[in-house]
Amino acid sequence: MLHRLATQMITHQPTQTGYTLLGNVTASVIHATISNPNRGIAKLTVKLDATYAYQITPGEKQQLIKLIAGKSKSSALHTLLSQPGIQAASIRCTRGDTLPHDPSHITISMLYNVV
Repeated sequence: MLHRLATQMITHQPTQTGYTLLGNVTASVIHATISNPNRGIAKLTVKLDATYAYQITPGEKQQLIKLIAGKSKSSALHTLLSQPGIQAASIRCTRGDTLPHDPSHITISMLYNVV
């Protein structure tokens, strides 16, 4: 029952636009006390853990592509990893070690890992 309530609480919390709950919510009772034994009322301190992923918009993808167009692979990686919310990045160049100058020749694929 605690897990169900915790999941309801965390999934109904307003989040910033673009975030999606990934995986399961975990709930752990940290501390429990009986606050009113006559009425059977207990006080629980509960820790809720959840993982959210940010869903990048098409406009944000285009901004990232413009930021890295024409850069070396290492410079483009540095640029991507300095952006908020990006934890990891990899780049595959088909020709040489420099990304194309033309943004229409660059593709960004998002991968999500739920642990």
